[in-house]
Amino acid sequence: MPTKERWVAVKHDGGKPRVDLVMGPGFLQVADVLTYGATKYGDYNYLNGGGLSTHRLVAAAVRHITARLCGQRLDEESGLDHLAHAAASLLMTLDVIAWSSKKADTLPKGRNRGNALRRR
Repeated sequence: MPTKERWVAVKHDGGKPRVDLVMGPGFLQVADVLTYGATKYGDYNYLNGGGLSTHRLVAAAVRHITARLCGQRLDEESGLDHLAHAAASLLMTLDVIAWSSKKADTLPKGRNRGNALRRR
């Protein structure tokens, strides 16, 4: 009698970041904040000119966290959650740090910066 072989799909992704762990409602709220910022300032504006100061980005995160701790859930200007703003500021800080370690000539220029970042 023939045996049924069970075929199992294989994907060798061990040791790679588990981006599936950052998905969910919180992630979408951060995306809303980044979309709001892109509409206001332009895509990836925070990386222009070598990037915003990490000090300024962390200070913005602390201001948003402080507002939330003081009982204000939503940012008055955007109407979005202060914690999502704080998370976005910290993610931008990590981007600025990562990109500042690259050679200046490898950074994408102007409005096409976002497309170049997605291709990397």
